Amino acid sequence: MNYRADIDGLRAVAVLSVVVYHLGNSVGFNGYLGVDIFFVISGYLITAIIKQEVAEGTFTFGGFYMRRIRRIIPILLVVLTVSTVAALLLFLPSELKLYAKSVIATLFFVSNILFYSESGYFDADAELKPLLHTWSLSVEEQFYIVFPLLLLFALRRGPAPAKAIIALLFLMSLAWNLLFPGVFSDTSFAFFMFPVRAWELLAGSALALGLFPKLPERRRLSEGLGVLAVLLILAGFLPRYPEEVPYVFQTLPTVLGAGLIIALGAQAHKPLLSRVLSLRYVTFIGKISYSLYLWHWPIFVFAAYYGFGRLSDPVRVGLILLSLLLSALSWKYIEEPFRRSQSRRLLRWSAAGACALPLLLVICSVSILRTNGVLPWMPENIATLAVAERLQNFKTVTDEAGQSVITLDGSGDTGSPSVLLVGDSHAEAVHRAVAAAAETKNRSVIRLGNSCFATFEELKTDRELSDCVDATRAQLRYILERPELKTIVIAQRWQARTTGWHTKSGVAAGDIWTLRLETLLDYVEQLTDAGREVIVLAQVPLIETRLQNVPSIIARMEMWGSDELGSFGPTEDRYLSYNANMLAVLRTVEERSSATVIYPHQVFCSDGTCQVYDANGAFYYDDDHLSVYGANKLIDEFAPLF
Repeated sequence: MNYRADIDGLRAVAVLSVVVYHLGNSVGFNGYLGVDIFFVISGYLITAIIKQEVAEGTFTFGGFYMRRIRRIIPILLVVLTVSTVAALLLFLPSELKLYAKSVIATLFFVSNILFYSESGYFDADAELKPLLHTWSLSVEEQFYIVFPLLLLFALRRGPAPAKAIIALLFLMSLAWNLLFPGVFSDTSFAFFMFPVRAWELLAGSALALGLFPKLPERRRLSEGLGVLAVLLILAGFLPRYPEEVPYVFQTLPTVLGAGLIIALGAQAHKPLLSRVLSLRYVTFIGKISYSLYLWHWPIFVFAAYYGFGRLSDPVRVGLILLSLLLSALSWKYIEEPFRRSQSRRLLRWSAAGACALPLLLVICSVSILRTNGVLPWMPENIATLAVAERLQNFKTVTDEAGQSVITLDGSGDTGSPSVLLVGDSHAEAVHRAVAAAAETKNRSVIRLGNSCFATFEELKTDRELSDCVDATRAQLRYILERPELKTIVIAQRWQARTTGWHTKSGVAAGDIWTLRLETLLDYVEQLTDAGREVIVLAQVPLIETRLQNVPSIIARMEMWGSDELGSFGPTEDRYLSYNANMLAVLRTVEERSSATVIYPHQVFCSDGTCQVYDANGAFYYDDDHLSVYGANKLIDEFAPLF
């Protein structure tokens, strides 16, 4: 197949969008869709090469997979080796265990499955995973395990059957995205998993097989289609899509735009877009795109660890430049020699390395897992400080009224509960502390989930908030019908939930705090008018860091003797300023009802600074959830109220 400079240019667009998104994802565009462009390019090129070799009678599976190995493996092993050394130097036990699993998964090209299995609300933040970006390699390699065999089978039955088979596979993968509600709601599955990503690779394959009509070669039409292709990619990159929009609809414009660019580049008359993509400096970025994709993310992650999650804009720019430099060197001295060289000596050495390095990486990873990530040179107090317990041992039972009742320790024995804890993950974080306080008065606790505490019709501005309003009303009826629930404790991430009414649900910005006050007051007064005691827990201080593993950051600062440790927590002034609107709401609720408000900052903040740990452990599990140890600091606040 002849070299296509415009495709290297399109690779440059793909990789730079991913890099800029990752290294500064506040730039406001969906740069992660660059991976979808890579998928279309990959499907097109692989199919075109196999099609040509089959026509010439030179295709062999051994040759195909040897090319994949020489293209993918050498630089991947180098990046994995360097990343493993960095992880051993920087990481603490919990991080090392996660990293070790990801190394093994990456080597066997199943990291997408691993990261999908780990995804969830309390999953380690993406910026804690140096190998997260390898999910796309796994998707590609899973595709290419079966695709060459299917394509060969199809091509040997003639052009028409080949097109029909690829079209059928394309439609099946696309239909999986569109017809199964589980994929709609499970965005992690739609993002990580091969079956629902295959249509993007197959779109490139269909293009290579001529499944789509050939574009007329008229200059004005070609230029216009070039503009359309750019607009399609921008339609994927620029909008902020609501969470309920299926992921396939976010990727579709980008896939169509990438396919159109590839089709235009095959014309005899190259439109302006193809000529721009074929410029020397643009194609150079495309040539180093694989190395750049592999290097940039671990560099950013390890720098974020080293900087305790706080990286300035100049540092970010420096990281991009470092990634470009390493990528250029890797392309010249690793990628190209292994791909192009016919030297038997190099091939022997590469074969030995391809066997030895993965084996060493697997042995190292297994050793880390066997020791729970604790290294011989790690001080015991640091290893202890780095681990903060998050409450997880719950049992959820749906009762006769349809409410999901959550109990502690999974026993299911509530002992005639008289205390009800209601709220989101912040309520979950203090569940054991509330239970311990209740036990001092021989009382027991159950919990119900609630993410809005909203009862007003005018808050039904989107599906999510509308459902929550209906659920809150049903929940109030449930509580009022059960007089044995005498004390109601309410906890939530108040500030973010309320501002989300505007940013996510479209409530007018000028109305959210008035509505927050009135609807919370309505919720509270319905309970107090029925003779219930109501306790409201204000929001805990928020730690401002891009890395959410707060215990790890604290332990690392302690181990390195960092001067930043004393100022890592927020100042009390910062807490009061950030939560000013919500604190005013809670004070008004106290004044206008018989509810009691507990202010956590009065427990955790002193001398103008909010503490995040002491000698016995970290108070936080992540940047805004209390650990079990931290939540226990509130027992003395709750106990007198029971």
